[in-house]
Amino acid sequence: MKRRFFLPAAVLSCVAAATTAFSDDVDDGLYDAPPPEDAGFVRFVGYETLDAPDLFGLSIPDDLLASQDYLVVSAANHEGLEAGQYVTIIPGRDTAPIIHVEPARNREKVLATLINLSPAEAISLKTADGKIAVVAPIAPFEIAHREVNPIAVELAIFDGDAMLGEPSKVIFKRNQHVTYLVGNDGSVSRFTSGFTSNKN
Repeated sequence: MKRRFFLPAAVLSCVAAATTAFSDDVDDGLYDAPPPEDAGFVRFVGYETLDAPDLFGLSIPDDLLASQDYLVVSAANHEGLEAGQYVTIIPGRDTAPIIHVEPARNREKVLATLINLSPAEAISLKTADGKIAVVAPIAPFEIAHREVNPIAVELAIFDGDAMLGEPSKVIFKRNQHVTYLVGNDGSVSRFTSGFTSNKN
């Protein structure tokens, strides 16, 4: 015969309270505060700390410049920024900032971005064997994009037909934005920008 056990109400109350507290802690850890309804997304790429221009009235923390994450702000509070825009700001040839509004994205694909801050005239992103161009050649201080399918592939940066640095394997994931940056010294870096909220 099966026995039934009944817990006192006080015990049940303690269990419920602990579960709620645990759930709240998990929620706080898993989810950031939602962005404002008129959110705009701005990132500064290629800048050292303290030398980023003052654009859209934004105050950019040094750690954000180092991470090259997007700053999430209310567009209503920042003149020149529109709701829903993703903006990348890079230093131009004469250090004047270049403001680039990114294209609308298909969230089922991956957005691959190539930024050329070097003097090289034909920087491209290709498969490691050089046979397939993922992003066609771009001139100095230009930005280009291409949407690709989620896939694992070995890619490299090319200056004309010459490979810069070493090829690297990348696993593209759906709705990801991967950026390849060629610095003014010809160095190559790859990063995926995250998001940092701003209360302003």
